[in-house]
Amino acid sequence: MMPKTQPKIYKSTADLGAEEIRSFYHAFNSPIAEFDCGKKCAPHNPNGKPFCCDICHAVPAAYKSEWKTLQHSTNLWHKWRGDECEDITDKDIARLKADTPKNMILLACLGPSQCQRDFRALSCRQFPFFPYVTSDYRFIGLAYEWEFESKCWVISNLPSVTQKYREEFIHTYDKLFALFQDEFDHYAYHSEKMRAHFNEQKGGFRYCIETENIIWSAEGMRDCSVQTEIVYRALGFINSVIG
Repeated sequence: MMPKTQPKIYKSTADLGAEEIRSFYHAFNSPIAEFDCGKKCAPHNPNGKPFCCDICHAVPAAYKSEWKTLQHSTNLWHKWRGDECEDITDKDIARLKADTPKNMILLACLGPSQCQRDFRALSCRQFPFFPYVTSDYRFIGLAYEWEFESKCWVISNLPSVTQKYREEFIHTYDKLFALFQDEFDHYAYHSEKMRAHFNEQKGGFRYCIETENIIWSAEGMRDCSVQTEIVYRALGFINSVIG
């Protein structure tokens, strides 16, 4: 009789192997829109690249286990050195390194013209969004990175984000949060920073979350069905509840 295979126990993201990383990539592989949104924002960047693919505007981070997998799979990435952009200062480098979680590493790629989409890091796949955690510690959807409001075309055109992308995003972080409490706590903290920013800069506002539909946040939203709850969110928040 064959012995039963024991389920793998993950203590941290460092325990993720190549098979698990590839599984996450496979499950979160849909483009954010039905067209190349990079062509929308690249003309507005003096460097001629989409802002999300320009290392001088957004430095991607990957789990260290993710980097280990990528190293053996592609030549797309290298460790971010800090000298890829002329205008970066020692202060900028120190800040970026200090803001990087201990289980992650900063990377740089060959650029959008040489992108290998199957080997995009999870941080590339989620950009410009992050998983939003409420003040009472519930993961309920996507929020955008507010620092890119003035740069990212998608943030200014949220209806272009496809349903399939949103579903894959939610399922990916549902799985990660079920495995790693530290990841949930990290995004809970990031969500709190977002709330503080919007409360200070724009003020929070109320809107509804429908239990079976996607609601894009909008000021002045007042009509709520019986199966809704009122919460305070920041402008631009996306909610997707998947059964």
